[in-house]
Amino acid sequence: MPRAPSALPRRPRRLSAGLAAGALAVVLGLTVAACGAARPSPTAATLVRAAAVAMRRAPVLRVVGSSAAGPVIVQFAVTVVPSGAFAGTVEATAPRLGTMRSDVIMVGHQVFVRSPLELARLGITRLPGRRNPATTWVLQPARIAAQYRSSLAPFTGRGLGLTLRRYFQHATVAGLCRVGRVAAYRLVAGRRQMRAVVYVDAVTHAVLRLTVGGADPVVLDFADPGRGGVVAPPAGAIYAPPPLAAAG
Repeated sequence: MPRAPSALPRRPRRLSAGLAAGALAVVLGLTVAACGAARPSPTAATLVRAAAVAMRRAPVLRVVGSSAAGPVIVQFAVTVVPSGAFAGTVEATAPRLGTMRSDVIMVGHQVFVRSPLELARLGITRLPGRRNPATTWVLQPARIAAQYRSSLAPFTGRGLGLTLRRYFQHATVAGLCRVGRVAAYRLVAGRRQMRAVVYVDAVTHAVLRLTVGGADPVVLDFADPGRGGVVAPPAGAIYAPPPLAAAG
């Protein structure tokens, strides 16, 4: 979990690992109605191809979701652009450690974190150089940055298309549903507890929701925030900790 001065919990293992099935019981504001078969549905392969193209072309996406790895639950809300850069918030909850919240920006191979409350819990009220944790972004080690990239990569841009083709190319199209007010096709892969479900907009073919169960359940909601997508390095103060000395 958090290590001074990064204030960033160790990221659970990649969300892409164990894409198996089911859904994490969490309310994210979208209501999914029962599916029906009022009209013939496209094939799963057709929907997957169309969804992959639609999501790859999206100029910016809002991704809200949660994942679990053992007893650790991570919830996040991030804005992602086609380059893979993102900005948002991440909350990690673990037994005996409670919930830790951080603001996160990832651009290129760099990840910046601002988490003053979590630093305060560790008794850290000043960063080196008398920097204020409330206004300072801490550059994370390369290992943490790699974990963030690998966690989001299967669910955004080209990576999402690969995930859809891998797990939903031969899925069952379980009819037409509603996600909120939007008509969507429901594709189901796997059975019972070993199940993955994706909801594809019936008109635009955008992915609206993706749920994965099993040992590491995942729930993701996708939305177009309706504005230009630019994610840049933080404008405020940045602190780059010196690299840790290798153990002798």
